[in-house]
Amino acid sequence: DGSAPLKNRWFTIDEIRGLAVLFLIILKGFESFSASPSWLKHAPSGSFYIADMIAPLFLFAIGLSYPLSFTKRNERDGVKSTILHFLKRGILLISFGTAGVLLVKQEFIFRWGTLEMIGLCGILALPSLLLEPLERIWTGICLVILWQCMIGWPGIPELIRIQSSMGGPV
Repeated sequence: DGSAPLKNRWFTIDEIRGLAVLFLIILKGFESFSASPSWLKHAPSGSFYIADMIAPLFLFAIGLSYPLSFTKRNERDGVKSTILHFLKRGILLISFGTAGVLLVKQEFIFRWGTLEMIGLCGILALPSLLLEPLERIWTGICLVILWQCMIGWPGIPELIRIQSSMGGPV
């Protein structure tokens, strides 16, 4: 059929993404019914229901494929071209998410939706992709500690708008 073989592809990652999208479609359908059980909807603050795991599951799958995609493109095109490609992709995702909210709400309201989070996290993760795996792990641990300290500082949650939407790019 002329198509190139899909060597070195982790189909499990695609299956996780597909499962997350399937859960999203099903649970979004239940969300509109008032008689739906509460555990099929998003939980109130401080609680956790099954619907609250869909976006993190999808982002986890993206996080698994991100370094694989970066490495493959870097080997093919070189580091400068690869970084520019990933920056452009991140900016486009942020722009599409923001434009979608603008089209739906008919006013400009910035919120951390899924596309905005994927775009910004992809941009912020770029420097870590140039590190060795063990360095990435330690950098990630240090960043989580810094994040946990920062969200307790006065004004930080409001500045990064974590309370008004999906939690920001956490």
